[in-house]
Amino acid sequence: MIAPPNLSNIILPPVNKITAYLQANGWKISLYEESKTTVWTHTLDEEDLEVILPLKENLRGYERRIAELLSALSVLEERPYTEILTDIHNSLSDIIKVRLDSYLTRQGTIPIKESTKFSRSVKHLIESAASAVNDSRPYFAQVSSEVSKYLDKVHIGHEKGSYVAVIFSPTDQNRQLTIPNINSDSFGRKAVKKLATTISLICEISEEVLKNDDIDVFVSGVEHGISANMCDAIVDLDDSGHQNGLEILVNLSSTEQAQDLIPRKISLPHKYMPVLKAAARRLKSLSYQDVQLRGKVTSLSRPTDSSVGKVVLQSTFEGKKRDIRICLEDPWYGQAVNAHQSRLTVSCQGHLVIEKQSFSLESVKKFEILDDR
Repeated sequence: MIAPPNLSNIILPPVNKITAYLQANGWKISLYEESKTTVWTHTLDEEDLEVILPLKENLRGYERRIAELLSALSVLEERPYTEILTDIHNSLSDIIKVRLDSYLTRQGTIPIKESTKFSRSVKHLIESAASAVNDSRPYFAQVSSEVSKYLDKVHIGHEKGSYVAVIFSPTDQNRQLTIPNINSDSFGRKAVKKLATTISLICEISEEVLKNDDIDVFVSGVEHGISANMCDAIVDLDDSGHQNGLEILVNLSSTEQAQDLIPRKISLPHKYMPVLKAAARRLKSLSYQDVQLRGKVTSLSRPTDSSVGKVVLQSTFEGKKRDIRICLEDPWYGQAVNAHQSRLTVSCQGHLVIEKQSFSLESVKKFEILDDR
């Protein structure tokens, strides 16, 4: 046995993560002392290795026991204890890597003006997959509370030597001394699987569209998790990497047994991006084909030589106040002018189009002033 490492300046992993790592790597409990320690064994070349794991971080000798445990694992796995320590810290997380491919990113850098966009796009990518776990929509206008709680637990890091975002998606944070969960996936695991399978499907459909020029094929993918949000996030990531494409890598934690095979490496070349832009527009157009809005007219404009005027309606849509742009001809534009002057509420009906955070109502079927009295 090699000498135990000095861990005095290292953040030690909690018991539940060490437990998860040992279970996932074939160690067995040979002795259990409630609230005190567990003894774990593993056979190497017909010789039993043994480590002692205290069950509480505040127990006397915890650091020494963890050092001995890491030393044993280093012998068994034939790799430095620092690598093992990193894997233990990540043992309750699925790992997603988003790799940009350009000359600059291969040097491990990215222009500072793109870094904010990159991080935001990574968040939107994970958010879109999580939103599709329990709900299939062509476009998600807002984030559910379940998805928001999940995102609060997701962490992001950076891989050395290249520009790769490393996302840590939690599986079962409360794992104790149990076997890996084989009955059901945690929400985090479902989100990661949805991400991998949906992006893989996006690649297949993009190739098909490039051959047949039929963007409506994306509509059939909505029930499998494809959304305008995910398409937009992928395009924005590609823009961050100077339009050279990107790569998604998925590594599932072994603390939850994977029931299905999923793609582990997915490449998205830049040639897909015009297709995905068109797909995002098409999917958004499906979302709100016949929407009725109520609100106040906040601004008006019409060139003297035009019959079409531009109106901004402030209305509540999906729980938030939005400024909706509308193009109207007379007599509806005249009604909008009267409503604005008298501060009256109006009602209008049409096809709501959403581009990023911009809202407009097209193909207007109805516009009228409501009686506020």
